[in-house]
Amino acid sequence: MRLQIGIVGAGNIGADLAYAFAGKVAKDGGSVVLYDIASVQVARAMVHIGDYARKAVKRGKMSQGAADRLMAAIKPTDTRMSDLADCDLVIEAVKEDLDVKRQVLRGIEAVVSPGCLIGSTTSGLRLAWLTEGMQHPERCFVTHPFFPAWRSLPMELVSSGDEQLTRKMYEMLVALGKVPIMVKDVVCFAGDDLFCNMGAEAMRIVQERIANPYQIDRIVNERLGGGGPFLAHDLTHGNMLTASCLMLMQKAHDGNPCFAPPILLLDQRDKPWLDRKNPGSSDYDEATAKIVMDRILAVLLGRAYAIVDEGVCSASDLDLLSRLAFGFKKGLPTVHPPETYHFLRDVTVDTRRVGDIAIVTVRRPEVMNALSKQTIRELVEAFMKLEFDDRIKGIILTGFDGTLAGADVNELAALETAEACMLHAAPGQDLTLMIEGLGKPVVAVCNGFTLGGGSELAMACHARIVGPKAVIGQPEVNLGVIPGYGGTMRLPRIIGLERALHMLRTGESINAAQAIEYGWATGPIVEDPIEAAIALLRRHIAGEITLKPLSHEPMDLPGTIDMSGINIGHHSSMIDNILCLTVADGLKLRLPEGLKREAAGFGQCKGTKDMEIGLRNFTENGPKVRAEFVHA
Repeated sequence: MRLQIGIVGAGNIGADLAYAFAGKVAKDGGSVVLYDIASVQVARAMVHIGDYARKAVKRGKMSQGAADRLMAAIKPTDTRMSDLADCDLVIEAVKEDLDVKRQVLRGIEAVVSPGCLIGSTTSGLRLAWLTEGMQHPERCFVTHPFFPAWRSLPMELVSSGDEQLTRKMYEMLVALGKVPIMVKDVVCFAGDDLFCNMGAEAMRIVQERIANPYQIDRIVNERLGGGGPFLAHDLTHGNMLTASCLMLMQKAHDGNPCFAPPILLLDQRDKPWLDRKNPGSSDYDEATAKIVMDRILAVLLGRAYAIVDEGVCSASDLDLLSRLAFGFKKGLPTVHPPETYHFLRDVTVDTRRVGDIAIVTVRRPEVMNALSKQTIRELVEAFMKLEFDDRIKGIILTGFDGTLAGADVNELAALETAEACMLHAAPGQDLTLMIEGLGKPVVAVCNGFTLGGGSELAMACHARIVGPKAVIGQPEVNLGVIPGYGGTMRLPRIIGLERALHMLRTGESINAAQAIEYGWATGPIVEDPIEAAIALLRRHIAGEITLKPLSHEPMDLPGTIDMSGINIGHHSSMIDNILCLTVADGLKLRLPEGLKREAAGFGQCKGTKDMEIGLRNFTENGPKVRAEFVHA
């Protein structure tokens, strides 16, 4: 999709968004118009963006050609707002002032086409205030990014009230590389409510001389996996914005003093909290840590419960925000007993879009929706609930932005014994059998990298639909392992033994057209695979077709399987031998027994040096660097 994006305001946020969006649209010949009335600001922004691109090339994150295309895609201008006329989306990123933002939004509306969507990066101003006096408020949204705007995935999205345009905006933000978080139109939405109130409590603790900023950041980082409030405020230069947001929330809550900005914050103004050249002591005792965390958690959880209970956003969305925007690596802290406020962190279930068809989405975009143990548990829980929900007649399984990557490699690397490997494979295999055995059809939607465990889950579904971006593969041999969630048993049954052996032994992937040609997916390739999956399920529900699970019967094989003729390249001959024996033995069995044979083969890999080499290479160098296997 060729997009033209407009950014009004070339400050830090505007420049960051221009860089991020240009990286996405340049691939398809799109462009980003960066507009600011101040020519010096536009020039400064382009220097800033050029620095980003050069650093990305230097660090191997981007090719020089991609950097050149990105820079060429940005069209800076300080002359006419009418340069935005042909844009599909324009986002204002001017200063946080209601009158200024209203003026800019009205100016944008006056020059863009009727089909153009409009967004505002406001941190705390309600959409209803911003759109006052606009001719077409139904196409205007809050699109609030988080620091740093070029890299941070989440973006809060306040609906205009028009469902069709809201869906269009949501999908456009996904295409631009963002993870939209739907939030209610209240002051400060969800993210800044949580961030500002936690920061304010940390400042009160300093004000009361209980702990210093260095101690508080260290205590929070060690207990929540990151998110120290003082470093966060320094990095974002967010002191005065926090003060402004607190005053907005205090007014919205009838003057409640709990939201009042701390005196220390008002005195601090724009000065940083931490001296990074001469840092203060972060040493603390447990008594101090307890006081700090009791108070931080009281505010953090109190506001989190309020945000969810008042319908500002879902618990799952707030958890994702806490991980990807605030740096809490473990997500929101839990309370005991966990049943008090249970929610799915890695998986979303949407029953609103279609009604009788549920869309189950794996949402871990920071790791390409990799399947951790927790993700597997949540998928089991989601499918169990849907099986017994009489309203639901069919289910779609997908990953955020169409991607379903493999197992969590960090978890694989932590496995210490062959038995641990077998036990690790069991829950994923049980999930695939559960999907096959559901009394309702499940259709997998793939429109991105569908690899390893993600491909194995898709193969357990009753049908698979692919979009143009789909890439299907079982690349486990690149890691020095074999598939563990059924890839060795289902892939040959679906696409035939010869093609399956080639994919399994070489780790080579196939594109959408090949997936359809091989019989892995139901054709044709579609631009909107979710809608195609809904249509397919509708035909099943109407009795026009029958979507069936894969047969569990043994595969009809020749007496001897010819394993020659395939060049495995740099891959481990030891792992290849385990793989070939697993396939030869397992396909002679019924599928459930074949899965047990696969789990045993997966466990055998642990006894090799090549499994350690492959996993270590991946965690240290990523997927683009080949492991140097020793075939032992």
